[in-house]
Amino acid sequence: MTDTIHLLKERLKKAEAKVLRYEKTLESAKNELSDIITTLRVLGDIEGSPDSDSAAPKPSAVGERQKNIMHLIAEGREQARAPADIFETYKVIYGDDVSIDTFRTTIWRMKDRIVAMQDGEWRVYSDNGQYWKVLEVAEENEAPEASAPSASEVGGGARQRPILL
Repeated sequence: MTDTIHLLKERLKKAEAKVLRYEKTLESAKNELSDIITTLRVLGDIEGSPDSDSAAPKPSAVGERQKNIMHLIAEGREQARAPADIFETYKVIYGDDVSIDTFRTTIWRMKDRIVAMQDGEWRVYSDNGQYWKVLEVAEENEAPEASAPSASEVGGGARQRPILL
């Protein structure tokens, strides 16, 4: 019986290691996808062509880190904060062992993206290194927030598909 338990414990350790390895691979693939989408968006801005849904597929889900960051980004331009300020709060609350550079890159990738959350669809904006979120579409037919910048203020007016959290 102890041999069986010992074998099962070894299998459990191997399965846990396998799950961890696949989670890292998945996170890496999500980052690559986000890099490609961001590159297409930047190249489209350089060319002056409008962003279209057919130009790049939009991800339907975000990673755990992006979900956590989305909860910490302040609502409204008046409450905008730099990634370094959000980073300190993030480290305290979530205890994620991430560098400030990775954290900044993650927030930068979220810029101008629509994220679907339980209370509605939010868009992340940035100006001069400060980030904030604005409610685009509220749940239960609530009116969108009036302080959302116009398309000309943020450099484009095409609506992106929401990222599901």
